[in-house]
Amino acid sequence: MTYSEMLAQICALESWLQSAGQVARNTRLSKYKNDISVLADPEKLQNLRDHFSEPELRELFFTFTEVHELHTIFSTLRAQHIDILKARFLEVITGPASSTKEKPSNSSNRPRNLQFELLLMAHLANAGFKITDNPLSDIQTSYSGRSIFIECKRPQRQTGIHAAIKDGVSQLKKRLAGDTSQSIAVLGLSLSKVITEGDTMLRAPDARSALKILSEVVHQLVKPHVPYFHSQAKALVGGILVHASACTIRLNPESPATVAMQVFFDNPQVNTDDQKLIQQWFQEYEKLEKLD
Repeated sequence: MTYSEMLAQICALESWLQSAGQVARNTRLSKYKNDISVLADPEKLQNLRDHFSEPELRELFFTFTEVHELHTIFSTLRAQHIDILKARFLEVITGPASSTKEKPSNSSNRPRNLQFELLLMAHLANAGFKITDNPLSDIQTSYSGRSIFIECKRPQRQTGIHAAIKDGVSQLKKRLAGDTSQSIAVLGLSLSKVITEGDTMLRAPDARSALKILSEVVHQLVKPHVPYFHSQAKALVGGILVHASACTIRLNPESPATVAMQVFFDNPQVNTDDQKLIQQWFQEYEKLEKLD
C-alpha cells in the first residue's frame, strides 16, 4: 500500500466521522494524517530525518499497522454493523498516538483495547459470521445455531498474560451463569503489545518469514499458560483465540510492512460434540478470513 493510499484511507475515516456528527480533531487519527502527509509528499520524503527523530520514525512505522486496522474496522463494520461502529469508533481513536505511552492505571489503554474488540468483530464479519451487539459480552456471534461469546483481553506485557487469562475466564463464567441456550465461550487474546512493546519491529527477509517468526513467538508465549487456562476453564470455556500483529522491516528490499496472524488453542475438557463444533467454527473462520 502506498503512502497516498494510506492518506486516502484516513481522509475517508475523517469524512465518515464528520457525516456522523463526530469530529476527529486532536485524536490520534489526526496525528496519523499529519505524519503520513509528510510521507506522501515527494519533496519531504527525500529528507525524512529532517522531519522525524529516530524514535518518531519507529512510531511512524507502527502508524501503518494502526491505520490498516482502523480502516479494516471502518470498511467492514460500516457496511454491516453501522450502529456498533458509530457507538464506539470515536473512543477508539482517542488516547495516545503511540501505544508505548499507554498506562492501564489511567485507562489510556482502553481505546486500543476497544480497537482489538472491533478488529476481531471485523474479522468475524469478513469471514461471514453475524455479529450481535450484546452488552453482556465483548463479542457475540453464532455458528451452527449456537451462540458464541468472546471475552477480549489485551495484556500490556508478558507478565500480564496470566492475569488476562484468569480475568477473561472468570468473566466468561459469569456470562454463562444461568445460560440455558448451550452457548459456547471463547477467550480472545491480543498479544500484539506484548510482542512489540509498542515500538519493537520484527526484521525478516520477507513477509512470509516474518509471519513464521510471529507464529513461533505466539506459541512460545501462550503454551506455558495453556495448563493454567485448562485448570481455570474446566469444561466451560472452549478455547483461546489469539491475535497478534507486528510492524516488520523487510530486508529485500528494506521496507516496512505489517504481518498479522490468529491461532486457536482449544480445550480438550469440553465435551466431544462441542469440541468438534468449536474446531469447525475456527476452521471456517480461518479459511474465510483474509490475513494481512
